[in-house]
Amino acid sequence: MVSQEPDLDDVPNRVSVRTDPDAGYATRYKTLHDAQHALDETSKTKAILAACRHVDADRRGKRRAIEYLADRLPPKELAEVCRRLSTSELQLDVGFDSAEEMLEVRVGEK
Repeated sequence: MVSQEPDLDDVPNRVSVRTDPDAGYATRYKTLHDAQHALDETSKTKAILAACRHVDADRRGKRRAIEYLADRLPPKELAEVCRRLSTSELQLDVGFDSAEEMLEVRVGEK
């Protein structure tokens, strides 16, 4: 997946994340609070930015790991590793095209 870099002319001067007091407020607040502490950040804003950087690094790292394991594991075991490393937000999957003998690793594609 190619990163979509924003056009610097389109970047606003201020970006804020709202946590309006609706039914999901408590869950969102707890999630941000937990991320702040898990990532050892001093604010929820820094935690959000750290979490975004983590997702990008996690996606790249998982892709490299699956590509590394592709030559070392049978397809069924490789598929199981993908299943175990997948989360509800970041799925991993592999496909093998036997005609072209190519492995296709899909990371983060819902």
